[in-house]
Amino acid sequence: MILSGRVAVSGKTLASPAYDVEDGAEVTLDGFPLPCAQPLELYLFHKPREVLTARTDKSQRVCLPDLLPASLARLKPVGRLDFISEGLLLLTTSGDLARHLELPQNAWKRCYRLRLYGRKDEQSLARFKELRQGIEIGGVRYRPVCVTFKKPRHASKDASQKSNFWVEVTLTEGKNRELRKIMGALGYGVSRLMRTRFGPFALGELARGAYKRVAPKELRAAVGEKLWALTNVD
Repeated sequence: MILSGRVAVSGKTLASPAYDVEDGAEVTLDGFPLPCAQPLELYLFHKPREVLTARTDKSQRVCLPDLLPASLARLKPVGRLDFISEGLLLLTTSGDLARHLELPQNAWKRCYRLRLYGRKDEQSLARFKELRQGIEIGGVRYRPVCVTFKKPRHASKDASQKSNFWVEVTLTEGKNRELRKIMGALGYGVSRLMRTRFGPFALGELARGAYKRVAPKELRAAVGEKLWALTNVD
């Protein structure tokens, strides 16, 4: 772009990239100023059910920008929650930070609460423990998943009776509809899915549809000095 004469600094068209830009100088591309870089920010958002993690929708379903002020409407979501899922969604000004948090090799833990529907027989429950070794479904390999649950206070007289019960699930990746597919493979339907934590960031008592900014000091401690330096604009 510079060699094509499209870039200027304070009105002077550059002929070479070997140019030091002084503080306060205006850089333009095709005559238009470059947008200012945004400082690194992260927000916690409590996504309600039946809200799409997208900017727009052809079917005119409710999307994220419909629930956020204009100043936050273009924040980048970290991963996604499907239309009928709810809970913690991280939003950031930095695409680099979003990618870092999403990549499975960085092992950021995601925690969920699921309400399951199905038989709670010993064979099915034993397979929950096997998930800690990972599972393959339809040729797709899923990383280890940790599932914990509370036993009911009163056992059902009919072992075949269908019932709803809650489990807590922890994983380190976020493939498309991963938890619904895994639970389906074990014979369970998912009637409710809520993300409660992403790394050190917890949903807590944040109300549905509400959001809050993570304090810079807390965010810096969470992402580490190296990533902070790479993604933050002082």
